[in-house]
Amino acid sequence: MSDAASTQSVPTTQEVVQDTVTVQPGQTEPVKTEPLQPEPVQIELTGTNSELFNLALSAQQKNKLDEALNAYHQILKSPELTKGQASVVHHNQSIIYLQKNESANAQIENYLALSFNPANSAAVQLNKSDEHFKNTIIQTDRSWSNKASLKIIPPEVLFLMILACFFVAARILITHLKSRTIALQDNLDAPNISAVFKILIMAIVVVGAVLGVRFYDENIVKALVIKENTEVSASAGANQAVITSINPGIEVVVLRQQKIDDMQYVQVKSTGQFSGWVKAENIAITNPNKITSQP
Repeated sequence: MSDAASTQSVPTTQEVVQDTVTVQPGQTEPVKTEPLQPEPVQIELTGTNSELFNLALSAQQKNKLDEALNAYHQILKSPELTKGQASVVHHNQSIIYLQKNESANAQIENYLALSFNPANSAAVQLNKSDEHFKNTIIQTDRSWSNKASLKIIPPEVLFLMILACFFVAARILITHLKSRTIALQDNLDAPNISAVFKILIMAIVVVGAVLGVRFYDENIVKALVIKENTEVSASAGANQAVITSINPGIEVVVLRQQKIDDMQYVQVKSTGQFSGWVKAENIAITNPNKITSQP
């Protein structure tokens, strides 16, 4: 199943609304009604994943939350899972954590759902809910593009700007060379190239640099810390010097991986804060399209 198919099969979740206040006949004090809770999303899977998903969905609807989480965790380990399907599973886990009153884990799971599929309407809707995610714990890593607010400009626009500048500059250059040739033939002083040409060349260089920064930022691997008190060590392996301890919700850049004594470690960094090694099980990749497999 393709990601597109997965996205199309995802129905809209029940709308999350804010607290409302009603007054019953004969009452002087308003009565607060509880906000509607989001419903888990259903998708079609195949083979073992289909059985696990049905088991998880059934357990979730029967309020057997830990049983549902275990089944969803097994699904996420499947190499056959598409990004669209993984997005739905993470979103459903987010709803479970809301039912368990674990807001931090709910935010992390829904953030991962949007990382796998930004078009997941159910996850987008839940993410906008002030009721559930009023105080966010997510701390995204500030890339160069974010710092310079470059991500508001689509890369296609930047590429078209470069092409337009190049086309105009090329025409100016051809015209200048023709004029120079004629001047030399007539023993006249060769004309100087116009200032517009120089400005266009500068524009090509600047926009090209901006586009390069965009591509660099979008192709580095990032991950989200998902476990409490994750230790960042100076080197990979057990019993290494601890640099700092970080909490869930912090996004880090993944540099490289290393396996020691059957334990996978990942070298990470947070811009301007720290750099070191953590256990791979303590993080979750937020842009899985940039790597072939998760740590």
